[in-house]
Amino acid sequence: GAKGYETVVLHGDWVRAATNTDLARLSDTIAGLRRVGVSDIVLLGGVPRYYPNMPRRLLRAGATLDAPLRIRADLDEVLERDAELREIAEANGGPFVSFVDAVCDAGRCDAVIAASDGTYQPVVWDNGHVTHEGAMHVLRALAASDPATFGRLLD
Repeated sequence: GAKGYETVVLHGDWVRAATNTDLARLSDTIAGLRRVGVSDIVLLGGVPRYYPNMPRRLLRAGATLDAPLRIRADLDEVLERDAELREIAEANGGPFVSFVDAVCDAGRCDAVIAASDGTYQPVVWDNGHVTHEGAMHVLRALAASDPATFGRLLD
């Protein structure tokens, strides 16, 4: 693969990208990665959104950052973009993986999780930005559901 990369996971603030040309050019990006030898290209769907922002939603939910917490997310825009991303992935011969499916159930999403250092931290900080612990949380969930694709990324 390109400089030794076999797998590339493409992820972004897809809700914002859909308002400009980024989403439309995603097929070109995938084709470019294939030209340089990347064999596995995964499109990772959008991050749950919290309006007006995550800190305010955590305050409203009474989060004390001393226990895990699930709260209702604003998923309509994310799920719309995910449907578009799924079509792009299928048209380009690669998998689409849902971030929402990894952290949400019935519209309630992991908002605060137990971190590796024993503290409790948010999964996302603001719309489109995942914390380090949030990224690892999602990766572990994805590795559990698809060890062949994501398990090796934990090594």
